[in-house]
Amino acid sequence: MFFRKKDEMEIKLVSGKNEISPEACLKSIIASLLQIIGIYAKEGEGLETSKYKQQLRDISVRLKEIEDIFELNQLKNDLTRLILRQKEAERIYDEKRISELKEIIRLLMKALNKFLSDDKEFSQGVEKDILRLEGASRLEDIRLIKQELFQVVGQLQERLRERQSKLEKTADELAVRVVELQEKLSQMTEEALIDETTRLFNRRALMRRLDEEIARFNVTNIPFSLVIFDVDHFKRVNDEHNHLIGDKVLYMVGRIAKETFRADDFVARMAGDEFAAMLFGSIGTDSWHAVERLRSNIAKKVFKYERDGKPVSIKISISAGVAWVRSDDTPETILERADKAMYLAKQRGRDQVVPESELKEEKG
Repeated sequence: MFFRKKDEMEIKLVSGKNEISPEACLKSIIASLLQIIGIYAKEGEGLETSKYKQQLRDISVRLKEIEDIFELNQLKNDLTRLILRQKEAERIYDEKRISELKEIIRLLMKALNKFLSDDKEFSQGVEKDILRLEGASRLEDIRLIKQELFQVVGQLQERLRERQSKLEKTADELAVRVVELQEKLSQMTEEALIDETTRLFNRRALMRRLDEEIARFNVTNIPFSLVIFDVDHFKRVNDEHNHLIGDKVLYMVGRIAKETFRADDFVARMAGDEFAAMLFGSIGTDSWHAVERLRSNIAKKVFKYERDGKPVSIKISISAGVAWVRSDDTPETILERADKAMYLAKQRGRDQVVPESELKEEKG
């Protein structure tokens, strides 16, 4: 039972005369005591406080009916036993609550200690508090440990802020590094699709783009033409002038193709002296005229260089075949038709452009 010192109750005994009987005085004291202990009975789950208050009320009823001092003494003894039982119940209740509180704090401290395992100074401090907590028996002891724990947590928060700042700096550095790696990867990916000699797209890039554009054609019905062309008698260029000059000639052929076709058309070097181009939105006569302009531009070009101090000129020509996309095409089938048209151009004497429509006429 808990009583506050500041609480005071004035007990007034009323009597018709100045003399007060011992029984009346004791009854008045017990009645006042019943009111006080009823008001300040501790509430808590498991204490059965309502049952305790009911027993107090029962004693109050008995008190009103008592006449002699013997019965008052008997009631006083019953009340004393009731109060002692309640005090013992409250003591057990308090110990249980303190034990539960200790266990909660202990678990929190152990978790905190595990988190701080890499910080010996903090970890040792928390270990000491855990040992002190195990031996704590009063609520005040636990409060002191709790205050010290708050200080540890405050210091930890400061260290975590410092660590967070370092992590953010590291994250920023990593982000910059990731961007650099992405750029490097993008560059490597691009280089994997670029021909080193001509700086045009290579065969791998061409096959990938063909696959994409055929799929797009089947959805949008926007056509394109595929051109295959190579340099006539290119072996002579290598044999008569050397491979380094041959590479320069290939580079110039690629530049002329890029300049002749539109900016959004796709130009690639297949292999050796063989090139390819995809002309978007253009088929039939339109695409033939575009490739004819390319043939004419290359035929007009004179490649010059010096050998042994003397100027040397090289003139070349190309043979080209043109095929148009079909709904059932694959990259391989349209390449095959354009390639056959190019070889038909060579059979007819080179330096010309043959559309795939003439393949049927040739067979006929």
